[in-house]
Amino acid sequence: MKEVEIIIKVHKGARTLEKKLRKIAKFVGAVQVDDQYYHDPLRHTDYFREDGRFARSFRLRNKDAKVRVTHKRDYFDAKGLWTYSDELETDIGDHKTFKKLIEALGYKKLVRLQIVKKTFLTAKYEIVLEDAKGLGTFLEVEALQVPRGTNIEKLKDEMRTFAKNLGIEGEEELLRGKAELLYLKQKGK
Repeated sequence: MKEVEIIIKVHKGARTLEKKLRKIAKFVGAVQVDDQYYHDPLRHTDYFREDGRFARSFRLRNKDAKVRVTHKRDYFDAKGLWTYSDELETDIGDHKTFKKLIEALGYKKLVRLQIVKKTFLTAKYEIVLEDAKGLGTFLEVEALQVPRGTNIEKLKDEMRTFAKNLGIEGEEELLRGKAELLYLKQKGK
């Protein structure tokens, strides 16, 4: 599945933003998410680009008593900026056993990301207001469908306009994920 999204750090006004979202989108619910990211040290260059950015990620997620495993491969434009990810995800039954399996295969934990997610839906987007422990609040807008042949940059521009119309106060779009931000923070970068 092609994942196309924008992520914006929210410095202030999260409560107002949530009120606006409740007026224009269907509130799906709030959940706590515990993500553990891993990499294979024997394939370091598969997981990290020369500039240190994540090229792939392998995640074990615990959310609403459901456990999922996800592998993402990130794609970058000619300037080296992240554009989208190909994502493979499936449910698994036993968190502890799968974690032991990952570690037995030699994967090493990169970061643990704990997030409270408030999810909203429109006809075109899944919008998530996220409070990430140690990082702050983020707005994530993801396209629900990305048909083959879609102009990714045009789609992202539409999502940026949607976010701007919410009156969001914060940084420009972050061209990296929260796991990468936490990893860099823990490395002192």
